[in-house]
Amino acid sequence: MNILVNALGIIDSGGVRVFDKFLSELSIDEGNHYSITYNYSKALDNIKMQYSNEINIHFILVKNKGIFHRLYFENFHFRKLIIKEDIQLIYNFSGTAQFLIGIPQIIKIQNLLFFSKKLDSIYLLRRQYFLWFKQVFLKRLILKSMINKSNYIEIQSKHVKDNLYDFLNNKSKDFFIKSDINVTKNVFYKPIVIKSRT
Repeated sequence: MNILVNALGIIDSGGVRVFDKFLSELSIDEGNHYSITYNYSKALDNIKMQYSNEINIHFILVKNKGIFHRLYFENFHFRKLIIKEDIQLIYNFSGTAQFLIGIPQIIKIQNLLFFSKKLDSIYLLRRQYFLWFKQVFLKRLILKSMINKSNYIEIQSKHVKDNLYDFLNNKSKDFFIKSDINVTKNVFYKPIVIKSRT
């Protein structure tokens, strides 16, 4: 299967670490081919170099020109990529989706920043109505409409799913729970005893 991975939203260190783990998983999946769109950053470029020799992964650099360029690129240029690369699935790594694409999409929701009643209550308790409207509500509307375009949602825990139920009609959605935490034994140090000074 040919899969387009949309990693255009990765900008912070947490996202970069999760992306690195994700690429290590793709590198051993020889049954599929991955085309990965990403914005330039030094951290992402370093990760790209680690995986540049993988036969089943190829990277497509997209120059970041702002949110409107990204929306244009995802909805119109992705159509060309779908035809050129014979893409059968889009994996949206950072919570967005495309409005004008007809093939199946998976959306990865990594946090609940825009889907949290607790966050709403903090803004409203402080009477920061306009700030809440600008920083949370408008982005929630856009992301909610994107999520509604996709039937497949990847989340990190049941907690995320329960919070999304407050904002979305999830009955037609298929949820996949996949933790981004690496729990293999070799990443943990053996416990050490620290002597007290008393």
